[in-house]
Amino acid sequence: MSPLPASFPVVLASVSPRRRTLLKEAGIRFSPCSCPTREKSFAGRPRRTVRHNAESKARAAEKLHPEALILAADTIVYLRHVYGKPADRKQAERMLLSLSGRTHTVYSAVTVSLPSRGVRVTRVAATEVRMKGFDRATVQAYFRKVNPLDKAGAYAIQESGEMIVAGIAGSLSNVIGLPLEALEEALNAVPGGRPLAERIRRLAKNHRGW
Repeated sequence: MSPLPASFPVVLASVSPRRRTLLKEAGIRFSPCSCPTREKSFAGRPRRTVRHNAESKARAAEKLHPEALILAADTIVYLRHVYGKPADRKQAERMLLSLSGRTHTVYSAVTVSLPSRGVRVTRVAATEVRMKGFDRATVQAYFRKVNPLDKAGAYAIQESGEMIVAGIAGSLSNVIGLPLEALEEALNAVPGGRPLAERIRRLAKNHRGW
C-alpha cells in the first residue's frame, strides 16, 4: 500500500516499534517524535490513566510541531493495578506468572490533535485478554523467544502470543498497542483526518479476532 499524502504532516508522538509498524502497514507517511513526559497512574482508574498520558504526550508534541497532525497513544495492562514495563527479567517473570490462568484488561487511549485548528480528540479502548495457565518453565521458554523488558505486562500478543494467551474479547490491535478502531474514530473527528481514517479502517479489518 503506497503512502498516502496528507493535508498536514503527521507526527507520531511515540517511538514504539509496534505503533510505527501499524501506521506503516496502513500506508501513512509520518515522522516519529520522542516527546518525554512524566506518565501518571491513577489508582483504580485505568481509563483516566491512559487518557491523561496520551493527552500529555500529544501536548508535548504540539509544542514541537504546531503545524502537524499529532497522533499519541498510551497502553496499560490492568488487573487490580497497572502492570508497567518490568525493570528486569526477575520482575518480568513474576509479572507474567501473576497473569497465568486469569483474565486481565488492556486499556489504550489514542489522541489525535491539530494544534493549528485548536482541535484535540481522545478515544479509549479496552480489550479483555484471557491467559492460559502456565508455569515458570513456560515463561522462561517464552522469554527465550521474546524480550519482555520493553513491554507492559511483560508480553506481546503478536510475538509468540499463542504460548501464553488463550483468547481475547475486543480489539487485537489494542493489545498490540494502537487500537485501530479508536484511532479511526478519532481521525474522523478532526479536519483533514478522513483520508487517514479510511486507511486505518482498511487495516483494522486485518487485525480482528485472535
